[in-house]
Amino acid sequence: MDETTILDTVSSLVVSQEYLAAENRQLKEERDERLARARERKLKGRGVYFTRIIHDPCQKLIRSKTLTQMEKAFLFTILPFLQHQTNRVINEDKTLMNTNQMAELTGISSRHMRDIIRGLEEKGVLCRVKNGRQVGIRLNPDYFQNGEAISEL
Repeated sequence: MDETTILDTVSSLVVSQEYLAAENRQLKEERDERLARARERKLKGRGVYFTRIIHDPCQKLIRSKTLTQMEKAFLFTILPFLQHQTNRVINEDKTLMNTNQMAELTGISSRHMRDIIRGLEEKGVLCRVKNGRQVGIRLNPDYFQNGEAISEL
């Protein structure tokens, strides 16, 4: 190899390294921007909330045929109202949803709602919780878990 070929090769490698370094910086900046937007959304409460159904215990519960159709319908209806991290059933204003509000939401009478809650409590699917004078329910995290996912990462 002559000296000109070596210089051309070295020059080409330097240009390639500079190009790769610039591309790396750009990718890192884009990633940092996405992460910053995700953190900002999370701080603003704009994450995507989800409810995870834990398969094994829920399958056992359903296969045991101990849940009534009304209990199944009730559980399905309240899942979107679980509070992130606590599994409490809440209203839009973050207060505990009481029995009358759950009855109105599901279209079930208050008396039947109390029976459904009592039955699910006896089966270990939920428990009653108090917050001052408010009384509501919390779903057992062995069956359902609530969380928040940050999108666009």
